[in-house]
Amino acid sequence: MVQYIIMGVVCIALGIAGFLYAQYKISKGPEDGEMPEGESAEAVMKKAESLRRSFSWQEAVFAAVCVAAGEVMLYEYGLSVKAFTFAIAIVLLLSLSLVDLAIFEIPPEYNIVLAVLGVVLVIAEPGKWLEHLIGAVCISGLFLLINLASGGRAMGGGDVKLMAALGLLIGWKHIILVMMIGSILGSVIHSIRMKVSGKKKVLAFGPYLAMAGVIAMICGDAIIAWYISAMIPEELLNRV
Repeated sequence: MVQYIIMGVVCIALGIAGFLYAQYKISKGPEDGEMPEGESAEAVMKKAESLRRSFSWQEAVFAAVCVAAGEVMLYEYGLSVKAFTFAIAIVLLLSLSLVDLAIFEIPPEYNIVLAVLGVVLVIAEPGKWLEHLIGAVCISGLFLLINLASGGRAMGGGDVKLMAALGLLIGWKHIILVMMIGSILGSVIHSIRMKVSGKKKVLAFGPYLAMAGVIAMICGDAIIAWYISAMIPEELLNRV
């Protein structure tokens, strides 16, 4: 019981800090000062102002989600380095989602902290270092090729770095899952948003990748196990 209380307090503090930092980054706008096509500085400032006006309830929801995620991590992994690194990572992913939705940019400090958490977990799980290392390059490498081939129009540099940092943290199996779930969520939800608004919108891919990352950390093992059992015949699995 004590460990759940400790995790709850830590996640509340992290959630409030993450929300405040997201608000600060939104108010500052993109670091290069350039807005994506179809967006304006005025629109971004309106989003930041809306975030400030609804601060109380949004902060409460943000902190509550962070606490819930932290408690799930503690339940899944016990009082361990993995539980705390994943809990902190979820707060970071939720925070960067707010920023990317508003200014279409993933600030580099988010990816740096995620990468540091990945290094911490590699040190804590030395037997799995190769799994984490492959995770850092397998999907980010693909995204980098897309970024270079499209001149940055189809895939942003922040998304490439996010997948590298997140892949280092969660390993290659889960980062592939993140790519698959994020792509599905992005295509479906973004299409609905454009249909409802009646106009073309710029796709901020970061929040969908972040959402997929949270799903992968919470129930990735169960999803992967279900997928393998569904795709590979049982008799073949028994032989393995």
